[in-house]
Amino acid sequence: MITMLNLKCPNCGGELQVESDREFCFCQYCGTKILLSDENKKTININKNVTYTTVNEADKLRAENERLKFEAEQSSKKETKEKQIKFSKTLLKFGPIVAIVGFVIDKIAPSTSDIASIATAAYGFGLVAFLIGVVLYMDTFVNKK
Repeated sequence: MITMLNLKCPNCGGELQVESDREFCFCQYCGTKILLSDENKKTININKNVTYTTVNEADKLRAENERLKFEAEQSSKKETKEKQIKFSKTLLKFGPIVAIVGFVIDKIAPSTSDIASIATAAYGFGLVAFLIGVVLYMDTFVNKK
């Protein structure tokens, strides 16, 4: 016949029932490992420098939620960086084309015509677009976040 011992956890004070033939047990409340001595089956806490933790379902769900949140943030950062690279490459491609077309039209058209002023604006816009493209493209490699 198995005899049951009524014990208190030395760590949290929780009431425990343990079979008398056991050498040790774990507290069902705090997870502390308890060594059962032979003399009068007194409890000795062997949890000196070791921390035992119990993981319940709420902790598991909380950890999973944190992991999913972290992954979503990383994915969002990656998508933003990819969009920035794509936009900067577009500016790097078309900025110089607009600037060259504007420059050529500005030199060909009479300086008093409306076309010349539009061409000058296109030339300036193309150069600015190209420079913004360079800055954005360089920023994606400098800030590798």
